[in-house]
Amino acid sequence: MSEERVSLLLQLTHRPGALNAALRPFARHGVNITHIESRPARGKTFDIFVDCDGARGEPEIAEVINELEQSGTTLLVLDGKDVPW
Repeated sequence: MSEERVSLLLQLTHRPGALNAALRPFARHGVNITHIESRPARGKTFDIFVDCDGARGEPEIAEVINELEQSGTTLLVLDGKDVPW
């Protein structure tokens, strides 16, 4: 059995609470985060890579993406992943 995963790349300004605010929509819409990674980007920004359970067309994933975009978070949806476990 395999599970679908969606990967997102968020670009956040380096400030207290930025990561918490960016991850809040995942909890609000019941989307499970399976992996998270951060790295410094240009200037005072950080790139946050987030893998989560689900497929891009699912309503919960669409709500998370919409909420992040509405909040002004720079967002890129990366290719989905099919994980064979």
